Amino acid sequence: MKIKFLIALCLMASTGLAQAKTTTNTVKSDKTSVSVTEDDKSYSISAEYNPDLADKVNKCLDAGIAKGTNFSFKNTRLDATMTLDNGISFYAKNSPGKLILKFDKRKNSTELYNRVKKMVEEIKDIVQKK
Repeated sequence: MKIKFLIALCLMASTGLAQAKTTTNTVKSDKTSVSVTEDDKSYSISAEYNPDLADKVNKCLDAGIAKGTNFSFKNTRLDATMTLDNGISFYAKNSPGKLILKFDKRKNSTELYNRVKKMVEEIKDIVQKK
């Protein structure tokens, strides 16, 4: 009986800890929504923003993700999982005014993760017009 109780207690504690590791930061205004989510395995951004800012967002994506490759986000509509020449692997759904980017930490280096994290902060600033 005591063992069952201890097992149940451990399961509840581990579930609580697993949920505590996920962080989400969401900012919403009139027509702008930015949500950044991170856990042990992934880092992602989902954003809806003024389509007039698409060129700035795409330049930021080019500098952060496509750096060192021949790939460009400029004038592209994208819904794909990709691995670029620079080694970065990610999923992106991108069109003017909408962006979903998912970055798997297990498939990428710490250096690439830090670059993507910095880029996401810049994208947040662009779409929130800071």
